Amino acid sequence: EGRLRGIVTNHDLLILQGTAPISVVREIEGQTDLDGLVQAAAKVTAIVGLLIKDGAKAGNVTRIITEINDRIVRRVIEFALRQLGPAPLPWCWLVFGSEGRREQTFGTDQDNALLWADPATTEEEEAARDWFPQFARLMKEGLTACGFAPCPANYMADNPRWNQPLSAWREMFSKWITAPSPEALLHSAILFDFRGLAGNLSLAAELRSCLNRSPPNQNFFFARLAETVTLHRPPLGFFG
Repeated sequence: EGRLRGIVTNHDLLILQGTAPISVVREIEGQTDLDGLVQAAAKVTAIVGLLIKDGAKAGNVTRIITEINDRIVRRVIEFALRQLGPAPLPWCWLVFGSEGRREQTFGTDQDNALLWADPATTEEEEAARDWFPQFARLMKEGLTACGFAPCPANYMADNPRWNQPLSAWREMFSKWITAPSPEALLHSAILFDFRGLAGNLSLAAELRSCLNRSPPNQNFFFARLAETVTLHRPPLGFFG
């Protein structure tokens, strides 16, 4: 009758097509097995192009994709726990790299680690050394099926070096800072931007607190880190 009834937006069309971020999130959350999750995860790549076409800023795109990927990882964790049963000790799933910084786009690989509480008895340690590697293996397989390629440098929880109790992580971090060898600087550049994603997040906070403390030779570590940066030519400059 010549009066405005409503406005159809791009967002409305995306929801109808099932390709809006909220639609994909709902689909991910609704999956009950890994096969269904794999199909839902396959839609994430298409979202990037749609968001950019819709005028979304790069920072918003990376945050949206990271949030969706976080939900995929948590669902894989749920399926792994369903298969293995409860862990013998409190644990926290750590992510780092682009996922740790919430800067993910598409085509990302796995950058993760496992942090668990220090065992109080020999029995607890034996149970942990048996359970957590199995958990990490299931996670690697599940994430690979969902499109997250294994890390070429093996910075993943199924690597025993990155599947350790809290005391071992603290010791590693402390050594990297107090004795910043080239290898230590490489590890710190990759792992110090970690973020707790699932499990007991207080363990991640406790590990973060050891980085926030100022060791006596912290300035030496920063100097070595800065020196390492100057050895690499920036990929872009004034002339391209």
